Amino acid sequence: MGRKFITGVAVGATAAGIAGGIIAGVPALAADPAPSPTRSAERPHTERPHAERPGRGAFGALHGEFTVKDKDGRYVLRDVQRGQVTAVSETSLTVRSEDGTTWTWTVNGDTRVARNEKITSLKAGDTVRVAGTRSGETRTAAFVGKPPADGDRKKGDRRGHGHWRGDGERPGPQRS
Repeated sequence: MGRKFITGVAVGATAAGIAGGIIAGVPALAADPAPSPTRSAERPHTERPHAERPGRGAFGALHGEFTVKDKDGRYVLRDVQRGQVTAVSETSLTVRSEDGTTWTWTVNGDTRVARNEKITSLKAGDTVRVAGTRSGETRTAAFVGKPPADGDRKKGDRRGHGHWRGDGERPGPQRS
């Protein structure tokens, strides 16, 4: 083997070791590490939808942002929020999350409201989930939905999993 190859392997291994040590050491730097969770009694799967369980998926979050590529390959900033409506009009929606974060969302003709409702059907105090884009400080709602009330779901109901029909059956290849 050539000397350059061996040197390259040694440098790469050293860099990987340093990076691994840093990554492993970062949690130890936390001032107040979180205690290990204790296992609690299991809930039946159908008791709460995924999006309503704390920390499950984008709509399990109170609010947040993430970056994705659009269909043209450009980076787009997406925001999500869950909370109570504090104000609503035909052009805007203001939502306050449980932690006090309040965002006003622009509403337009492209904004979809769940169950084919109109934005004005929402009232102050309604709990909603909002997803949309952000440009600067302007958030534009693409989707607004109300989480289902307890008891609104039937066993096998998969609303929210867009590729499922809602009857508990997964779509599959068409057979002739």
